[in-house]
Amino acid sequence: MTIADLITKIHRSPVQKTLHHFTEAGNIASIRSHGLLSRRTLNNRRLAHVTGGNQLSCDLDDHYGFDRYVHLCLRAQHGMAFQAQQEGRLVDVRWIAVSPDVLALPDVLIALDNSVKNDVPVVPLASALDSMDLEVLYGYTDWKDPAIQARLRTVERYEILVPDHVPLRYITF
Repeated sequence: MTIADLITKIHRSPVQKTLHHFTEAGNIASIRSHGLLSRRTLNNRRLAHVTGGNQLSCDLDDHYGFDRYVHLCLRAQHGMAFQAQQEGRLVDVRWIAVSPDVLALPDVLIALDNSVKNDVPVVPLASALDSMDLEVLYGYTDWKDPAIQARLRTVERYEILVPDHVPLRYITF
């Protein structure tokens, strides 16, 4: 499978047709103006924002250079969004739909789990395509089946990392 094949698969999916980004509602106005920006770019431009990551997560992102990326999810559900809400970092979580066409941008990476978790490789998207469980997301599976639910929980932890910026043309509000 190629990245183009994946993009086509998502567009044609009867279940999910977009990628997702979670954020605090207060960030939406800035996103409407600038698109989705990496935390590093937000900081460099001195743009006010609320981050979903806790201090440890932000420190690890900084250490590994993942603060240079916009983090996307494959589903509008992610454990970090739930945790950020539970811990009060995000009060009014909003999910932003992102076109899968963003995957064709140069240097997109993927982690098949939390990107800063020990022993989780972060690799170019093209090199991970054969390792991704795409059927559970983009095909017909019984999401009530406990085995399928376990597969979904795994896929929900995948992180797509887009360098620096997701332009507005890829975003649906």
